[in-house]
Amino acid sequence: MAVLTGQTMRGERLAYFGGGFGINLLSGTIGSYILIYLTDVVGLGAAAVGTLLLVARLLDAVGDPFMGYVIDHLPERRGGRYRPYLFAGALLASAGFLAVFLAPLWTPWPLLAAWVTYLLWGFVADLVDLPFISLLPTMAADTAERSRLAGLSTFGRILGVLVINVATIPVVSSFADERTGWQVWALCLVVASLTVMAIVPGRVRERVRPVDPRRYGLRRLVTLILTNRAAMVLVTAKLSTSTAIAAGGASVYYFTYNVGDRSLISVAALAMVPPTMLGALLVPALIRRVGLKAALLGALALSAAPSVAIWAAHSNVTLVLVLMGVTAVGGGATLTAANATIAELVDYAEWRFGQRAEGAFTSLAAFAAKAGAGLGGAMVAYTLALTGYVGGARQSEQALDGIVFAMTLLPAAVLVAGAIVFLAYPVTKELSAQVAAELAERRQEAIA
Repeated sequence: MAVLTGQTMRGERLAYFGGGFGINLLSGTIGSYILIYLTDVVGLGAAAVGTLLLVARLLDAVGDPFMGYVIDHLPERRGGRYRPYLFAGALLASAGFLAVFLAPLWTPWPLLAAWVTYLLWGFVADLVDLPFISLLPTMAADTAERSRLAGLSTFGRILGVLVINVATIPVVSSFADERTGWQVWALCLVVASLTVMAIVPGRVRERVRPVDPRRYGLRRLVTLILTNRAAMVLVTAKLSTSTAIAAGGASVYYFTYNVGDRSLISVAALAMVPPTMLGALLVPALIRRVGLKAALLGALALSAAPSVAIWAAHSNVTLVLVLMGVTAVGGGATLTAANATIAELVDYAEWRFGQRAEGAFTSLAAFAAKAGAGLGGAMVAYTLALTGYVGGARQSEQALDGIVFAMTLLPAAVLVAGAIVFLAYPVTKELSAQVAAELAERRQEAIA
């Protein structure tokens, strides 16, 4: 199969940026606010919500490799293997998102409704997220171009987080009843997300095609995953990153209860955007210089170190905001490098095993992201429950200390563990260049 060479077009890059933004309007809201929404708005207990987040995410994550297999085996339609399915997936994800925020308020069994809709959300979110991320290895063969696209997608996701973190609390608080505010805001987010996602499929292009066009079987999928050390190491590192990001969401509780000023949630979100974008912007150049492995290790370290300082200086709100900005540089770099590494892993597996499986490896990353989101959210919820947190009430000193611990030392420890595991990632800068060259040669031979 042929490879269309050359760089992606400007409109294509803008569309990929927009896709990251549109998707994160929904997934970012779930990630940032589902815990405090279910505890403080719906009125569920922290421990009950923690169990929901953990079990639901783990169940959902277990099914992700199968979802990746399904996406890799969807009929190839005009325009490619993944992009024709993007908007249909966005529609289904939007319906699942609305259900998460509406059903627990509309039924007399809010906990049951939360379980059903949260599980449903995990399934339908895959239908847009997996095809979108799977596009990256197909849009360009060059590592530098992929890093550029990964950075743009990260920019889009950051912008989505900015919108929801700056606007969510002011919007829902502007209503006399916050329950009504959440329902209206959820609907607004869905409309905005679908408007953006309607543009993406028509602008992006799939260039890189498999050397061997035959689809892999389930037995081969097991080989691609379980005997591939690179895949196992990358999944573990991604799991730690996702767990840390979810645990960092405890900052919403910190500003609400420790500082006593919910408006600072928006201030913090604004303050973190420029450094996060800076991290995403610097990574492509860093990857070209030192390779993906070294770049991701450095990003993980930069994400973890300031959290310890925040724990020590948590009573100084100004200093906390500054340190959160430093953490955000590492966070932006980590997200960009991790997405580019997934594309690198797709090439490595094709080079080593002879099979190209974008959906399978993207689903592994989704598995790690969901399991990490569930684990991180559950760790925060259990920490709150164990330290005596009561939703909407004046918190004890022990509960306030638990909030600080959950947003600082907890994610730092998880990130350090992930970095240690990632040291075993076998794809160096030199091996990545060898893989790219040999795959290009195989494709030329296939054309001949």
